Amino acid sequence: VNWPDPVALTNCEINTSTLLQTSGLESGSFFPVGNTLIEYSFDSGCEETLTCSFTIDVSVDSTVTSQTVLAIDKAILFYPNPADEVLNIEFKSRKVISSFAFYNILGTKIFEQTVDPSALTHVVSLRNFNEGVYLVSFQRPDGSVMNKQLIIAR
Repeated sequence: VNWPDPVALTNCEINTSTLLQTSGLESGSFFPVGNTLIEYSFDSGCEETLTCSFTIDVSVDSTVTSQTVLAIDKAILFYPNPADEVLNIEFKSRKVISSFAFYNILGTKIFEQTVDPSALTHVVSLRNFNEGVYLVSFQRPDGSVMNKQLIIAR
């Protein structure tokens, strides 16, 4: 998620103002599912402090149940979900996805894999992943992205 820095106007003639983000992830970050409060503080340098805040709301488009096979854009099968040891990814045709990445609930990228353009299947070992909810982000060759939720439960 990207946004411009807030702009504060003041009558202070001293040019020592500072803008500081005091809460939340930075602009350009990958945000986890849920609400994230973003707060800024502006000190004019003339004993005047202003604050600005807003909320980034990220939601998941579907609920995943046991052994559900998700058809991602009707071009990818993604199963099982919830998963335990492995995640199977099947492509309906070649060159559907160029890469994919796993993000934890905090939005930190923890795994990334480039996909062989001639492959129709891909198996990801989940043995080194902790239990929890992850976002799997699939990047297409045209640069567009498809995101899906993955649950790892043991």
